[in-house]
Amino acid sequence: MHETAIRGARVLTPEGVVRADVALDAGRISRVRERVDEALLEVDGSGLLLLPGLLDARARLREPGAAEKEGLRRGTLAAAHGGVTTLLDVQDDAPLMVERAALMQKLELARGRALVNVGLFGNANQLSAGRLGPLADLVMGFSLSLAPTRSDPGVDSDVVLRSLFQEAARLGKVLAVHAEDRGAVRAGMRRHGAGGAAAWSRARPPAAEARACARAIRLAEMTGARIHLAPLSTAAAVDLVEEAKARDLPVTAGTCPHYLVFTDADVARLGARLKAEPAIKGEVDRERLRQGVREGTLDVIASDHCPQALAEKLLPFAACPAGISSLDVFLPVLLRLAREGVLTLETLLERACAAPACIFGVGVAARVRPGECADLVLVDERREWTPAEGEFASRARISPWTGMRLPARVATTWVGGKVVWPRAPGAPLQPDQ
Repeated sequence: MHETAIRGARVLTPEGVVRADVALDAGRISRVRERVDEALLEVDGSGLLLLPGLLDARARLREPGAAEKEGLRRGTLAAAHGGVTTLLDVQDDAPLMVERAALMQKLELARGRALVNVGLFGNANQLSAGRLGPLADLVMGFSLSLAPTRSDPGVDSDVVLRSLFQEAARLGKVLAVHAEDRGAVRAGMRRHGAGGAAAWSRARPPAAEARACARAIRLAEMTGARIHLAPLSTAAAVDLVEEAKARDLPVTAGTCPHYLVFTDADVARLGARLKAEPAIKGEVDRERLRQGVREGTLDVIASDHCPQALAEKLLPFAACPAGISSLDVFLPVLLRLAREGVLTLETLLERACAAPACIFGVGVAARVRPGECADLVLVDERREWTPAEGEFASRARISPWTGMRLPARVATTWVGGKVVWPRAPGAPLQPDQ
């Protein structure tokens, strides 16, 4: 007798989508067959789509440091709600992950509180330059920002940047680069920062991303460091990545759902809900990003989940912090893009599971097959879902995705064969959980 049997789901296997039963035992997929034996827990998957859980390569859980904005428990519950079974956390609140003790503390917190698998990025900046070695075995890569973001001062010095690239190359770790040029951002903010939502794409202009990407690519070529440029928001950056790949440079890149769905016209309409760094740009940029995702120039789609306090997001646009709450709807939004023909289901799983797993060395599978870890998502495509504010597991309720019609909703999420979403049938979300 099996521990769990998921009956009659539409299963994406290496051979394509087939109707099958899937058995789970000891945290792994044990059988994928037309019919499996009885189980202690029987799950009716008739008419539902069973997928491997997604790997979100860029999210913020805000713990320690700002757990009141999200936290490991609520953030990973939101991930499970959004079809994510593994996420990589970027710390941009104090304490930054520049000391081994800080990383070990966060890993210990995750072991006790996280509902999905969590990997960490270390912070590569002036504070950690020359000191990445002791962190390397604890992290999936190092997060590097060229312009300041929240508690991270960023890096602008050529000497420090080259040192960090050389050190990452020596350690064999990927540098995940948030590429915006400090000088171009400062100039843009001086000229357009007071212009509100309608001017945000000029306040953090396309030139800032292009200059920073070109600089990072040059350093990768000089040092041999592997870099991952993300999140990208402009056509120019996609062109630069395409050129770098044509020269076989160690460069990968990614974007996020909000850059694939919205344009700066939506930012002008929705205001703080769509305030992001880098800023969402125009329709030409969006179409080039979509092309890059389809063709593989952009390897990864990540949520860039960036929760902020409700009171902060209700401030006037110029004063409110950037950040979009995306984890609860990550897979449903990607399925909307698939329905619109922006990507296929296979491409979705490549960009949001297989590719980031390969880039960052995470042991997850992008297919449902025996022997793989039972990190799975059962998706209900039979009715559309329009998320409302109270339906998010994340503490960050203000989001551009509320009120948007989505083609599916996650019904059940398993991590290691254990159900993590929903927590219990009909159980309400409590503010303190």
